[in-house]
Amino acid sequence: MKKFVLLLTILFLFFLVDNTKAFSISPVKQIVTLEQGTGRVVKVKVRNTERFTTRYKIDILGVKQNEGGYPVYGVNIEEAEKWVKSEQEYLEIEPGKEKEASFVINVPKDTFAGSHYVGLSVEPVLEDESNKNFTGKLISLLLLEVSGEVSESLSVLDWSGESSVYFSLDEIRLNAILQNEGSAELPIKAKVRLYNWLNKKVSEEDVYLGNSILPQTKRNTQVLLPVQKSWYLPGAYRVQLDVAYGRTAQKISAQYPFWYVPISWLIVLGGIILLIAFALFKKIKIKKDSFTF
Repeated sequence: MKKFVLLLTILFLFFLVDNTKAFSISPVKQIVTLEQGTGRVVKVKVRNTERFTTRYKIDILGVKQNEGGYPVYGVNIEEAEKWVKSEQEYLEIEPGKEKEASFVINVPKDTFAGSHYVGLSVEPVLEDESNKNFTGKLISLLLLEVSGEVSESLSVLDWSGESSVYFSLDEIRLNAILQNEGSAELPIKAKVRLYNWLNKKVSEEDVYLGNSILPQTKRNTQVLLPVQKSWYLPGAYRVQLDVAYGRTAQKISAQYPFWYVPISWLIVLGGIILLIAFALFKKIKIKKDSFTF
């Protein structure tokens, strides 16, 4: 009975997958650099890997980044959507065959230099409406670089931790909020450096703050303080974030100060205070006993 149920399940999943329209597109990303007032045609290859002739809808989407650095696709969210037009609204492709979808790019004359992302979308059109939930949409990312003088500007809006006093240097979470205030896409590289109260660097490590930041986009990232491999004295410490960004590798830094008070030192300090208090108490008691006598 169990084998029969398993067989029915496998057959059901087979037909479920078989009803979806499998296909692929290439390239998955392309970069085009144009001057203001110029244009170009780009192409995306669509291959039908299904056993049936399939109709595909071609569309244009805007692309933005969320604060986590992941792409967000939508309509009317990027001005470059208006610069790109599809030459075909639909493509009908036979099984195992491949066709090209053409897109015409026209950059307006008054456009500012900078970076723009557009999604070239391909989606199968299913005759059976009941299979709508199984349709897939593939997107080829088009990076439009409008040539000219661009500004590269990055700001650190926040660089902070969860507390101002820590009893351990392990697993300290730090929050970094960056904002690209320029007109170009900014690749970023970052390091975290820890300095003690003598202004001596005690650790250094590369940290990943996500991929490139699109223009006028904010990035919110959490990083962990590098794992400490030695014993450190208590006192005032600071964590420095150093970011190199853009094609010119400009640098920006931010610092977060905190106090490090290890539990072991608190125990030792507490013991010393108790000993001193006990000694004072005993001394006062001896003096009081002598005075009474």
